[in-house]
Amino acid sequence: MTFALSFAFKPKGRKDDDTRMDDPFANPDKELVVINDVNDDGEYKLLLNKFPVVPEHCLLVTSEFKDQQSALTPGDLMTAYKLLCSLDGDEDSDTSNNRLLVFYNCGTHSGSSQNHKRMQIMQMPRKFIPFQDILCNGKDHFLPTFEAEPLQDDKVSFAHFVLPIPESSDLVDDDLLAMCYISLVQRALRFFQDWNNEAPRTG
Repeated sequence: MTFALSFAFKPKGRKDDDTRMDDPFANPDKELVVINDVNDDGEYKLLLNKFPVVPEHCLLVTSEFKDQQSALTPGDLMTAYKLLCSLDGDEDSDTSNNRLLVFYNCGTHSGSSQNHKRMQIMQMPRKFIPFQDILCNGKDHFLPTFEAEPLQDDKVSFAHFVLPIPESSDLVDDDLLAMCYISLVQRALRFFQDWNNEAPRTG
């Protein structure tokens, strides 16, 4: 369990219609900027999180304003993937001995406090093995079909859907990541639709 004391000072996002007001990522503090132009195309910045949950908690932020409730794009996915590969492979980095994860909390119900689109990058605890690793161990990449569901662990108590991707980064491109993402989002939406249909009615 981690106590994120910095959250006590974290401002809440605005609830009015102008989602660009008070955007902390439009002109971030210089001391928070890790990489001003991640792909040398003006699309993304890498920032330190001003209110970190763990040390070196970073944000992959779109340079121009995009809504945090919008779906991830192929460019978002590929940039995050390449960034993870570069950080994991950097032996001089402080994170080289720790694995990293990227997550996208895309709205207020998932804890997002700002409207500017960004993904979050955090270190996993040392020697931590996520259940997704066990599920994907020895599995080849595939996309779901009516005959082949995403991988799931019966011992995990919450809904989850996992797809393995090729181990070699040479075999991963934005189209592959986009197809995986769309397939998983569709499966998650179908789960919630089924759950909603099966929920007992009141009133």
